[in-house]
Amino acid sequence: MINSEWISAKDELVNSIVSLGFPKELGDEVAKNPGSPKAMQRMNAYLHYVEH
Repeated sequence: MINSEWISAKDELVNSIVSLGFPKELGDEVAKNPGSPKAMQRMNAYLHYVEH
């Protein structure tokens, strides 16, 4: 379902940002900008890449 895809992608992105030590509020703001779940997934992948 489309809504669950958006929610899942947003939650994953916010969790990644929080795991890097940033506040949840920043994650929520960042997650507002991507235009699709796919974009959020790409951003999440980037965060995992730079984390290591």
